[in-house]
Amino acid sequence: MKYQQMANIFKLAYLTDLRNTIREHGEYLEYVLDIVKRGIRNYFKMFGEDQEINDLVDEVKRLSGEKIIVPKSEIGDIANWNPDKIKDTILES
Repeated sequence: MKYQQMANIFKLAYLTDLRNTIREHGEYLEYVLDIVKRGIRNYFKMFGEDQEINDLVDEVKRLSGEKIIVPKSEIGDIANWNPDKIKDTILES
């Protein structure tokens, strides 16, 4: 919980990064689908599951027909977030 406020800021930035990538590519999402899926998995690892990421997963499914499944063992918890987990973009591996 030490870094909760900072985690929330990065969570919002990463969500925005994912949303923008999805919306910018819309009907051509299949060209960046692997990158988007990686970003969604990274989000789950760093921040856990929440309504915002579930909404994006649903949007990707609606646009691409692809269902993104993240194993429970790969879902993190925002309470465990720390600055060592900072990436320039959620889309990095």
